[in-house]
Amino acid sequence: MDIKVINLDKNKLLQLNNYSDIEKDKYLTQSLYPALGLKIIVQDYQLTEEINDKIDYLCLDESYRLVIVEKRFGKNTRTIKSGLLFIDYIKENISKIKILISDVLGSNILKEICFDCRLVILTESFSDFDFSSIKYLPYNVEAINYIFLEKNIVFVKEYQNKAKDYKNYRGYNNKIYMELEDFLLSLGDEVNLFGYNNIITARKIRPFLYIFNNEDSITLYLNNNQYNINNLKELENLKGIIEKAYDER
Repeated sequence: MDIKVINLDKNKLLQLNNYSDIEKDKYLTQSLYPALGLKIIVQDYQLTEEINDKIDYLCLDESYRLVIVEKRFGKNTRTIKSGLLFIDYIKENISKIKILISDVLGSNILKEICFDCRLVILTESFSDFDFSSIKYLPYNVEAINYIFLEKNIVFVKEYQNKAKDYKNYRGYNNKIYMELEDFLLSLGDEVNLFGYNNIITARKIRPFLYIFNNEDSITLYLNNNQYNINNLKELENLKGIIEKAYDER
């Protein structure tokens, strides 16, 4: 990826910063929540002796879904390290993961969590081979580039293998929601719709819209405002507001 960023005040090209891997690790850790909305549960953690590798980050996202984050430094490294093995292990050992989370975040949060993990790969470069290797995986996998420009980090969502990911979703697929779903997915290839229980989250890297899908209507939450939509005309009138939230997020 070739990116050029100009400081408009100084009309100056921002330069790549060649941090050491230790420095990159520090700054990526600091940026996980403000940039990606990921709250770290454990880091560099030996989740199980059955897998001869440590999990880089086990996180909770803003939809209360578990997220495994793998980071790569440099080029010519494996697309995925042990992330898929960790996903399988968590699915088969949920009681052990619940104990781990309870020790860190308390037990009250457990009932809100979706234990069907998604995998986020953070790297300085991706190739077409990387994308093809994750395209048909049964799990939700996202590829995100990070670039250090002077004292800034730029995150770019390069690829995701699933645009829709509904887990234990108990909402209704009424005609208003179907129209909204088509509209949201048309906004960009980076949009992901995650449905869990009766809530659907629309996000790019971070969420920009929450949807409660009722039997014959929907309720939207965006920019700290609530919108009740009872027909297609009301939805049409809100599309500009939704697109603005998408652009600004």
